[in-house]
Amino acid sequence: MKRFTWLACLIALAFAGCRRKETRVEEGNRLGILHVGNGGEPADLDPQTIIGAFEGDIATALFESLVQLHHTTLAPIPAACTGWDVSPDGRRYTFHLRPEAKWSNGDPVRSADWVFTFQRLLSPRLAAPFSNYATNLVGAGDYLGGKTRDFSTVGVRAVDPLTLEFTLVNPAPYFPTLLSFFPLYPVHPPTIRKFEATERAGTAWTRAGNLVSNGPFLLKEWLANDHITVVPNPHYWNRAAITLREIRFYPAESSETEERMFRAGQLHATSRVPPPKIDAYRRDPAGVLLLTPIFGTYYFSLNVRTPPLGDVRVRRALALVLDRKAIVESVTRGDEKPALAFTPGGMGGYPGGAPIEGNADDARRLLAEAGFPAGKGFPKLRLCFNSNELHRAIAEAAQQMWRRELGIEVELVNRELKVHWDSTRRGDYDIARVAWEAVVPDAHDFVEQLRSNSSNNWTGWADGEYDRILADAEKAPTNEERFRLFAQLDAILAREVPIIPLYHHTHPALVHPAVKEWPANAQNYKTFQQIRLQP
Repeated sequence: MKRFTWLACLIALAFAGCRRKETRVEEGNRLGILHVGNGGEPADLDPQTIIGAFEGDIATALFESLVQLHHTTLAPIPAACTGWDVSPDGRRYTFHLRPEAKWSNGDPVRSADWVFTFQRLLSPRLAAPFSNYATNLVGAGDYLGGKTRDFSTVGVRAVDPLTLEFTLVNPAPYFPTLLSFFPLYPVHPPTIRKFEATERAGTAWTRAGNLVSNGPFLLKEWLANDHITVVPNPHYWNRAAITLREIRFYPAESSETEERMFRAGQLHATSRVPPPKIDAYRRDPAGVLLLTPIFGTYYFSLNVRTPPLGDVRVRRALALVLDRKAIVESVTRGDEKPALAFTPGGMGGYPGGAPIEGNADDARRLLAEAGFPAGKGFPKLRLCFNSNELHRAIAEAAQQMWRRELGIEVELVNRELKVHWDSTRRGDYDIARVAWEAVVPDAHDFVEQLRSNSSNNWTGWADGEYDRILADAEKAPTNEERFRLFAQLDAILAREVPIIPLYHHTHPALVHPAVKEWPANAQNYKTFQQIRLQP
């Protein structure tokens, strides 16, 4: 009898050894753990100081603003509030906070927390990258510019613990939608003060065990260059609706790595797809490829402080010889649309911007007029991009086109992501790859980027006429008038070329069939609380 028992055990062990090991995705489907490719290692998770969309995606899981966007329709819906009222002149918004909303440590979320957050966002010493998104508040420009230290002059006020009021300089019908942008997420004042982070970035308050947030998830662990794990926030007001047990974000900077992880069953979803693999996935009957048109533009930022980029003839020459059709067909391969204008069409009814006009012959003539016939004497400029095979391929294509058509040489400089953004913001570049995706589906979100004092205008280019027309557009009473002025702004950009648009985005991703309610929308706006796993 004992012999039979041992034999049975040996046979069972042999079969167990042959059984295929469960993949990470299969385990995740069984346990409710979502595995997501995140595209890069976050520099931080501080909503007021981060800059990348991959950081913003994690912040959206951890923090909740007054308003969020529906994950497919992009309609603004109440989140940390129950609703809002708008004054007849469109300049005063009153939000009614959820009385049951709490921070992840159990503290109630109150209107004073939001006042503190906006004061921090507008602090000149913090120098938040997206502080310009709050400058339509009355008095915000003076506070941000250091003209006053009295924050009571700024148009954000706690009427009572559950009522928050904003007063705008100009009517902005998209203001509720704007509040869904991650720099406007709230932070927990006691935690910020504890880590002396009110006017300082890069402190330890965003580390696991320290971070206090108010969103659907809280930070469980952050293993640098490995993964970030978030788990449901037990104090979240709508905790009962969350079905996931965990989300793990993986910071693979290479789309090739993410695609291999997806094929190996290590990821439920990728942040992008290697362009050479897109056509094969189009033919895949599993239907895992998701191609979503995005209100976004991939472009080269030109540092006009670098000779000879201060000469508009040089900038136009560089722009005119780039074959955008070849780039999207041979390099990106994801249904992107060639772009000769910065502002995409279709946002809120705006038809799109004026194109940069001219051809390669015009470009060679302009370069000769600028003193560089056939490229002779032209200095070697640096084209900087962050580590990514697609960015490198686009940079190499541009390098070849400039060499072939203009006879000039451009040096390619590959930089780690955080270094690239920090250096570009400081003006340490000649030409830099940048992309902008809409925060709100309104053309103002694009034309505002090139305002002289915009925190996102890294070009050094400033134009008084542009600023004046933009100010008029912000006061315009009708969309018809706004669109007319936006067209003038786009015409100035097409004439002056402080940036070179290349294409309007389509976002490619791979999503496992078990993932239900994955967010897919024209702003690439991510929410995670509605996602469920259904094998």
